[in-house]
Parts: sequence; C-alpha cells; structure tokens
Amino acid sequence: MEHRVKTWPPFFRDALLGKKPFELRINDRGYLVDDILVQEEYDPVLKDYTGMKHRQRITYVLRWQDVPSSWGLKEGWCILGLKEI
Repeated sequence: MEHRVKTWPPFFRDALLGKKPFELRINDRGYLVDDILVQEEYDPVLKDYTGMKHRQRITYVLRWQDVPSSWGLKEGWCILGLKEI
C-alpha cells in the first residue's frame, strides 16, 4: 500500500538528504512493513504543497502499544523505520 503524507520543509529536507531514516506519525493509516511512504513537502506559511515528493519503503513499525508508556510514545502514534527505494 502507498501512503501519501504531508511533511513540513525542514523534516522533508532531512529525509531527502538521508539524515532522517525514520518518521514519527499518528498511526491512523495502519502502516505496515513494506508499505510505501510518499512524503509530500508542505509549506505551512503558504499553506500549500511545494510539489516536491520523496518515496521510501517502510522497514519497521514501532507502535505505541508495543512499548512501555514510560518510553513517551503517545497513544495512537508510531515510529516508522524507512529505507530509500
């Protein structure tokens, strides 16, 4: 499955440069390993998409219910491990 998500410029740039091989997201889409994450750069000042996109494969899904609450991952959230395609 392919998931298209809005990503603000500083986080988009770091993902594009390979500096951020993970993503913190609300798990409202049922992310699974081997799904494709398409990050679409969104400018919150202009309130519009820039047209830039970045595709990565999900390699790992850490869900809030998989870790102790003391770890700080809030209910309904997940951390996605990502790999360049």
